[in-house]
Amino acid sequence: MDAMMLWFYSIPEIKLNTGTDWLALAGVVLTGVIVAIGAWTTIKNFKASTDSQERIAERNAAEQLEHSKAQNVAKNRQEWINSLRMSVSEFIAACYEIRALKKIAQKNYRMKPENFEDEIDLERHELEIQSRLIRAEGEAKKQLALVELYINPSEHESRELVRMSHIFYESAGDQNFKISWEADELIKVSQEILKTEWERVKKMV
Repeated sequence: MDAMMLWFYSIPEIKLNTGTDWLALAGVVLTGVIVAIGAWTTIKNFKASTDSQERIAERNAAEQLEHSKAQNVAKNRQEWINSLRMSVSEFIAACYEIRALKKIAQKNYRMKPENFEDEIDLERHELEIQSRLIRAEGEAKKQLALVELYINPSEHESRELVRMSHIFYESAGDQNFKISWEADELIKVSQEILKTEWERVKKMV
């Protein structure tokens, strides 16, 4: 009876012969390879994207720098245009002042005072005219010097402007000098120079 009970409660021993599952192992290895390739591809793409962004950023920075330089040059040229225009106009105005004052001085020279008081008044007036004439001549010389500094001596029109300006200044006091006609010619040459420079500015912006 005891022997039968012992046999009844005994658990039979089960032996499994599984062997090596090469298919599962291959799947694990393949999965690892795929993960590794994916990670490598991600890193490579990230590096390529980063390099591309750096190149784009460098190119944009270079373009912005060149554009900024061009804008600065254009701004300086525009200021040059305005300065030359102002100097030429003030030079012509000063020469007109010289002409007017010398005409007054010549008229006063021909006057004959009738008495001592008239003589004193005439002398005082002559001194005032001479003082104004000196200031006008100084202003004309100043503006002429600025014109010479502004222009490009290698360009024909610029040299012509300086040449005509010197003649204009030296002849301003001559009442036979056709100052209005010569002033128009001076302005024409100046306008050609300013137009050429303005075309250069437009190409920069």
